[in-house]
Amino acid sequence: MRLPAWTCGLASLLAVVAARAPARAQSQEPPAQAGSTTPTAAAPAAPPTAPAAGQSAAPAPTAAPAATPAPEAAATSAAPAAATPPTRDNADEQVISDPELAAAAPSAAPSSAQTSTASTSASNANNADARVVLHSRVATETQRTDPRQDVWQSTTLATFDATVRRSDALRFVLGLRARYHYASLASNSAVVDTVPTHYDLDALPTAGYVDGRLAQGLHLQVGYQPVHLGRFDIFSATNVLAVHDLRDGPATMAEAGEVGQIAAVMDYDANAWLSFRAIYLPFFTPHIISVVESDYALLRMTQVETTAAYDAADMGSGRLQALLLHNLTRGDRDRIAQTGLSAFAPEASLAQPQGALRASAHGPSGEVAVTAATALEHLPALRASSTLIDYLAVNAASNSTHQQQLDAQTALAGDNRPLAAEYKRYAVFSADAATDLGPLSVGLEGAYMLHRTLMAESLLQQQTSEPQLVKAGTPGLAQPASSDVLQVGARAEYVRGTEWLVSVEAFFAYTLSAPSFGPKRYMMMEDGRFARGVGTLLSYAPDALPIHFEVGAGLFSGPSLLVSPRVAYSIVDNFDVELGALFVNGPAGTTTMALGTRYDNVDQVYLGLRYLP
Repeated sequence: MRLPAWTCGLASLLAVVAARAPARAQSQEPPAQAGSTTPTAAAPAAPPTAPAAGQSAAPAPTAAPAATPAPEAAATSAAPAAATPPTRDNADEQVISDPELAAAAPSAAPSSAQTSTASTSASNANNADARVVLHSRVATETQRTDPRQDVWQSTTLATFDATVRRSDALRFVLGLRARYHYASLASNSAVVDTVPTHYDLDALPTAGYVDGRLAQGLHLQVGYQPVHLGRFDIFSATNVLAVHDLRDGPATMAEAGEVGQIAAVMDYDANAWLSFRAIYLPFFTPHIISVVESDYALLRMTQVETTAAYDAADMGSGRLQALLLHNLTRGDRDRIAQTGLSAFAPEASLAQPQGALRASAHGPSGEVAVTAATALEHLPALRASSTLIDYLAVNAASNSTHQQQLDAQTALAGDNRPLAAEYKRYAVFSADAATDLGPLSVGLEGAYMLHRTLMAESLLQQQTSEPQLVKAGTPGLAQPASSDVLQVGARAEYVRGTEWLVSVEAFFAYTLSAPSFGPKRYMMMEDGRFARGVGTLLSYAPDALPIHFEVGAGLFSGPSLLVSPRVAYSIVDNFDVELGALFVNGPAGTTTMALGTRYDNVDQVYLGLRYLP
């Protein structure tokens, strides 16, 4: 199976958007001018509450730790647009105020102190900055409906970033994010194949690149770095090159956002109103996902489904369960599954590059940009072979003969690839625009996507070579199908002073062709053909109190509903405690598998601590 791109990233990106609010609410500086270009970055990964000077009305660079500089104009600030925007080469004194630029360059302004350092780099070229940010959460789920459900979860993130500036034209950036995760099933005798606990410890590079100014208005970044495109935070059709860590699903913390990739990014300011960006990714990196042992796993199974699988594998003897219990922990099983799935991904060769070209025109009225990109699907689409389908059909049929079962088993044993994971290539052509209407910033996006891979419903009778054994209308295995997709989106953001922030995004996507098989319906699509959604963030941070309130919510096809309230209190300088919750709801028993249905039992409350030096 495969989740559509907009559903997989939605919940975690909602959390990312929510994390941007404190930075904007806490800043006391005036908003940046529209038309400003990317400042010289100071660190590769910014925490969600580290405001950059001058960003009270602009998105803070925490949506994703993408350290790529962007030369495009900032057109969604609440401040009036500047008539003559500066170029990249005098951008050390400018501040990002565009949601695209803020999300694309968290290293540009990871904290007010580092921003101050960057803004004075012209007079103090040789300097270095380093920082460690800690964030930990403990959560318990409020609905406990299945024995294989993680009822306790804890995640701790440690983010290190450092920048060494050799001159105004050359800097080096390093970043590393370590993650320690603990989860536990409830003590339940129904789970006999594993111990309840699940441990994970890993570290991912967030940055490791050199940034140099080659000529007036021309910058090049080469190395390990996150890559971001477009100006939408949640439902972006343009941001097709980014890689995300999705192991915690809708409970993902903002610091775990995007993952670094080997890339070359070139920015060129042709003049005061026109800029270009070129991105080249020589190697393919898929999204990081949990495959089996998690509430957010790609192939998550209930206890009933697990028991049925064991019974089919060892005829109910329990031998296989005992072997797994004594030899493989939950963490071991998921790592093996991840390794097996990654074996089907494209090889790390130059034969599967990705890239994008983007041109932006900006002026007093706002900004318009066009993008062309080619990318691979970052989540696998699982395709079952005909022999596997025949095997399942024959063994599920009550009227199959013993010889038919033996023949199906023999054919399956000789199939070298009964299940394939596909990462198909697609292309995107998009246009987006942004402008300010007083304190309201608005943006629009339209995109045409060629050859997107979607999972389509199918009927077992149409898939198997033994249709006489299958009852008419029996659902079969979902199979990948391809379609061009048209997507449009809109966003609006309202900021009042340093206390209030309201942000809304919406999208509508339509598949231009139906699947050629089965009921001709795509999964997770309304009427099998289209998807839509709206996400919003409400944030309030009173100036007189060290407290911050926010609520993020999303309503999208299914219908599926996500609500995430959070309150943070600053105990002392740089040290916050947070209390929040996550609620997901969707229709029960839907055959199209709405996102709210898939995550319906992961409702949770959490307590967290965060240290921001």
